[in-house]
Amino acid sequence: MALQEIAAQFARELPSIPGAGEWLARFPQEERTVADSPPPPESPRPVSPRQPLPARAFGLYFAGGAAFPGADDGHLADPHTGIAGSFGFTVRPWPHLAFDLENMFASGTFSAAALTPPGGFFRPEADERLQLTQLIILFQARPVLRLGPVEPYVAAGPALMFQRLTWSGSQFGIPGTIDERNDFTLGLGLALGTDIRLARSFALGVRYRFLLAKNSFGPLSNDTASTTSRYLLASFAWYWPPDSAGQTPRPP
Repeated sequence: MALQEIAAQFARELPSIPGAGEWLARFPQEERTVADSPPPPESPRPVSPRQPLPARAFGLYFAGGAAFPGADDGHLADPHTGIAGSFGFTVRPWPHLAFDLENMFASGTFSAAALTPPGGFFRPEADERLQLTQLIILFQARPVLRLGPVEPYVAAGPALMFQRLTWSGSQFGIPGTIDERNDFTLGLGLALGTDIRLARSFALGVRYRFLLAKNSFGPLSNDTASTTSRYLLASFAWYWPPDSAGQTPRPP
């Protein structure tokens, strides 16, 4: 304590010593303020934990594959595989639920062996079949399970179906239509499938679809036929805005 008092007394008397004042004047004194002081080091900002993958807002998709027409009650016999294609628009307001509006076209054939040709000049040849053409508008709800890039789902909803059953043939090399019947009905669509995201905006998928309906094509289907058409489709989808999967959120 005594040394501190001696040092303080010396500092007070130093400017009064001859020559000491001039020597001290060589060293200008700077007044430091709070503004001149360097800022304290900033502590690192906490980074938010990784958030769940955001829901895609909108999307367009295209699909194509095989159609398997069928009739449960035997009114339409011996179905043969055809082709199917579709395009649709999807809205996904929540991560695990989407709504689709889809337009699908499909065709297939049934046997005409048990039918009696109507009167007229044309008659079918032995290998002639009934041609089924379908134009279907589907609205479906689609719950989605998100497993990283793989997204399995189920779907269900009403189907507005316009179908045409045509019996064509030829006689003596002259082609013709023996009979043609249209049916406009409301059915039920069910689907099971999965999508695999290849990039932030694109996905490939596969789906298996059922369409259940009551149809009446007059004498071509022996009045009312219960049809269960099945479709195996591969799909390509484009979504926007892009999914930010795999990106770390920015700190707040």
